[in-house]
Amino acid sequence: MTMIEITHITKPDRHDIHDRIREVGGMVGSTVLWRLSLDDAIAATRLGEQFFVRRGGVQVLVERVEGGLLSNGPYLRTVPDFTGINNLLSLPELPAVNRLAQALYGNRGFGQ
Repeated sequence: MTMIEITHITKPDRHDIHDRIREVGGMVGSTVLWRLSLDDAIAATRLGEQFFVRRGGVQVLVERVEGGLLSNGPYLRTVPDFTGINNLLSLPELPAVNRLAQALYGNRGFGQ
C-alpha cells in the first residue's frame, strides 16, 4: 500500500460547508509535485492508495466517506484524532494552475 502525503487543497470558500474540496495535492517548497481532482483522489482510494496529512509531526490518515445527509456523494476527511481540528481543511491552498505547464504536462507532476 502506498502512503501519499497531502500537503495542500483547493477549496474556494473555506467557510461554506456545502462547498466541497475540489483538489488535493502535494508540494515541496513552491513546487507542486502532484495534484488530483477530488473525484480522482476518491477513485485512487478505491484502488488501494492511502493518503495522509501531517499534524504536529504525526501522520493522520485520510479516509473516504461514501456520503451522508449533507454531502453530495463521497468525500475525503481525516480520521478523527485528539485535536478536534479538521486536519484536511486546515491545509493551505494549492497554487493556481499554470496553464502553460498544464498544457505541456497535464495535471500531475508539474511545478508552478
